[in-house]
Amino acid sequence: MELAEFLVKLAYYFPYYVALVLVPMVVRSVLERCIGVRPEYFERMWHVSYEQAFQSFVLTALYFPLFEELVFRAIPLYLFGFPGLVIGSAVWVLMHPAWQLQYISELPLSRKILFTLTTSANYTANAIFYGIIWLNGDGLVAIVYHMLHNTWIYFVVLAREIELPQIPIPRRNKYRYVKPIATEVPRPQPIEREEELPQLTFVVRKTKRSLEEELEEPVETLTFVKRKIKS
Repeated sequence: MELAEFLVKLAYYFPYYVALVLVPMVVRSVLERCIGVRPEYFERMWHVSYEQAFQSFVLTALYFPLFEELVFRAIPLYLFGFPGLVIGSAVWVLMHPAWQLQYISELPLSRKILFTLTTSANYTANAIFYGIIWLNGDGLVAIVYHMLHNTWIYFVVLAREIELPQIPIPRRNKYRYVKPIATEVPRPQPIEREEELPQLTFVVRKTKRSLEEELEEPVETLTFVKRKIKS
C-alpha cells in the first residue's frame, strides 16, 4: 500500500471515526456527569520521571492499540471469520469497564451499573468502527487509527494533570516615567519635658527656751486618800 493510498483511506474513514468514536465519547461524558461520575475519579498525579512518562506513552499509544487490534480483532477474524470478530470485539468492550470500575469503587451500586452501561455502549460503537475497517481489509488503517486516538487522549490527559511553570510575560509601560521631585522632610522637633523639682521637707526643731516654757506649765497632781480598813 502506497503512502498516498494510505492517506486517502485515513481520510475516507474519518467521518466514521467522528460518528462512532468522538460523538459516543462526548455523549458518554455527559451521561456520566449526570450520574455523578466525574473525570477527577480517573486522574492520576504525574510525579514521574522522564523514563516513566516515556514508558507510559509507548504502552498507551503504541503497544496497547497494536496488541488489542491483533488479539481481539485480527486473529479472531482470521480464524473464525465474522463471528470471531464479533466475539473478540465483545470481549474487548467488556475489558474497559472491568478495569475502570476500580476507580469508582466508593460510589453506590446503582451508579456503578449505570457507568458499566454507558462505558459498554461507548466502546461498542468504537468496536463497530474498527470492525468495519477490518471487514474492508484495511487492518493497518484500523491499527493506525487506534494509535492516533490513544495518542491524542494521552496528551490531553497529560496536559490537564501536569502544571507547567508560568512564564512571566514582560509588559510595556504605557505611562511616561516622571522623576519624583525632591522635597525637604521637616525634622522632628525635640519634645520638651518639664523637670520635676524634688520636694523639700522642712523640720522645725524646738529650742531650749521652748522646752523650758513647756515645763513651767502647771501640772495636775493626784491626791491619794488613805482609808482605814476595819479588821
